[in-house]
Amino acid sequence: MPPLFFADTTVLVNFAHVERWDLLEALMRQRARWVASVEDECRSWVGTFATIHDESGRLLGEAVRPEAREYQDVRIVRDSMAEPFEPPQKHLGEAESLVIIENRFAGSLFVTDDGGAHRVAAARGVRCLGTLDLFKGAEQTGLLDSDTHLQLVQSLHRAGRVPRSFT
Repeated sequence: MPPLFFADTTVLVNFAHVERWDLLEALMRQRARWVASVEDECRSWVGTFATIHDESGRLLGEAVRPEAREYQDVRIVRDSMAEPFEPPQKHLGEAESLVIIENRFAGSLFVTDDGGAHRVAAARGVRCLGTLDLFKGAEQTGLLDSDTHLQLVQSLHRAGRVPRSFT
């Protein structure tokens, strides 16, 4: 499987909610990455999920940062996703991830549960995975049984989360 790029915190928050870092780790097999903006955003969730930043950092390692030549493209992509008056950091993780994937990590999968981010990535030819795709992969490889898979999805729905599939 190609490398996974966690483009925002949506999927990470879902795994934090169901407390299945073990499952995410087994699925990633040390081939996942994140960008600095997503790492920063993850810190904002620590009040809700105490371990989210530490666990994400342990699994995803050092954040990939845009190179100087990529900053203009990051801003263009980010601005194309933003609504008027949104804060400048909104959509930055998705934009950084897309530009870095296109320039340095071609073939990587864009991991998000954000439908808008998925549409932008798909339009740029970048394949996406959501939480449900990861759960399905875990079931197919024997890491989850079908009952546990269903329980995880139900738990996310009860919490008001919207896990998605893009495959």
